[in-house]
Amino acid sequence: MTHEQAINPQNTALLWTHNIDSDRIYPLKEAIEIYITECKDNDESPLDVVQIHAFKKKEMSVDWFVEDAIENLMMRLDEEYGNYDDPTEITQKMKDAASVFVKAVVADYDIWQHEPIGSVEIKVSDYWSES
Repeated sequence: MTHEQAINPQNTALLWTHNIDSDRIYPLKEAIEIYITECKDNDESPLDVVQIHAFKKKEMSVDWFVEDAIENLMMRLDEEYGNYDDPTEITQKMKDAASVFVKAVVADYDIWQHEPIGSVEIKVSDYWSES
């Protein structure tokens, strides 16, 4: 079993870093290479085993966006065209249409934000050698 399989049984795409406070994350082999490079740049010897932190793309709550989209649209419509004292009631048909719209946008949206899901200790030599 690989490190990725151990920490990520759902087999979603993961990115990694050796520095949990880093604002950059990378594929696992590249994260190890960056760790080695940083050690060399600082005239330090790399550790035999290093803790690497895994991140996966954040999950999106489509339902929240559907509610937000229809509520904001209705508020703007009522401000411009409706009775200010009597807001229009949101119908199921309107919610369904908003859901179709939001799901279409989300399906084509590339989530970049990631969230930490754990860490593993990795033997550096399994991923990198000086040769």
